[in-house]
Amino acid sequence: NHSFARLSDGTVKACGANSTGSLGDGTTTMRTSAVTVTGLPAVSSVRSGGTFGVAVTTSGVVYTWGSNAYGEQGDGTINTNALV
Repeated sequence: NHSFARLSDGTVKACGANSTGSLGDGTTTMRTSAVTVTGLPAVSSVRSGGTFGVAVTTSGVVYTWGSNAYGEQGDGTINTNALV
C-alpha cells in the first residue's frame, strides 16, 4: 500500500497509503507524490512492512515508524504513528 525510496544522499522518500503513519511524514494523509520520511539521519537501507517502515542508518541504528498495533516496531510497546 506504500513505497519507499532511499536517495543517494541517504534521505528516504515515501508515497501511498498512510492511515497508520506508515509514510513517516508525521501525518496519516495518503500521498500520491513522494514526501520525505522525517526524523531520520542518513540511511543505508529502507524496507516496507504492510503498515510500517524500517530503516537502518549508515551508523547501524534501526528506526521504525507507522503501525505498532502488534509490537512490530520492536521497542516493547504497542502504539502507532511514532518514529522509534
